[in-house]
Amino acid sequence: MAFLSRRRGILARLAVLELRLHTLTEELNAEPYRSDPESLLTTGRTGKVTLGFDAASRADLSSAYAGFEDVFRGSEAKVRELLQPYPEMFNHHEPVVDVGCGRGEFLDLAAQAGISALGVDSDASMAERARLKGHSVVCADANEYLERLADGSLGGIFSAQVIEHMAIDQLRQLLGASYLKLRMGGIFLAETVNPHSIQAAKVFWLDVTHRQPIFPEAMLLLCRDSGFRKAEIFFPFGTGEFQYDRRHADSYAVIAHK
Repeated sequence: MAFLSRRRGILARLAVLELRLHTLTEELNAEPYRSDPESLLTTGRTGKVTLGFDAASRADLSSAYAGFEDVFRGSEAKVRELLQPYPEMFNHHEPVVDVGCGRGEFLDLAAQAGISALGVDSDASMAERARLKGHSVVCADANEYLERLADGSLGGIFSAQVIEHMAIDQLRQLLGASYLKLRMGGIFLAETVNPHSIQAAKVFWLDVTHRQPIFPEAMLLLCRDSGFRKAEIFFPFGTGEFQYDRRHADSYAVIAHK
């Protein structure tokens, strides 16, 4: 009986290890999201399927990065779904500036929620795409734009998948300017890639405009050093179990309070 009990225990542990190995293998072999999985597959010179393309179509209002985002970030509907948790956090924190607003998905959701928001983007074609939907968008460098605003004039500042494109000096400047331009009680909320996730860290470098991944622990210290009175990390589509989400969630968000 003791032998059988030990055998069952060993088999149970082996099953757990097998599951962990499978999960790790899947994460290490993760492929980047593509809005059309077939878009970068072609029949190569050997007659077999390989990565490639035969022809590329461009939207009327597109830049190199707009096309890149359309392929790898996803459709506007998909991005709006990913941003769904955020607008309600800006209730009573208006007006809001969306830093790096892109195609205007957050602005769409803010408008639906009755939240006053405007966008800033340095890419003229992105800004124009958002304007065509009726949003107020300024084409400018975000830090330069914020510097021109009156101190204490904003209720909220938002950015999604933007800060990883910034050099550390630019990020410090953004946080410093955000602190000054927010009124007391205002919030700064930024979403970025979670480098604790093996899968997310692997595909991070697909975007050639990324500068460096920013660990949530580092982001908290940067917020603290910029003067914010408190900040916390959360995982908008996590399970609610912090340790699990920290290792597996593709993205995290920091919310800092002035």
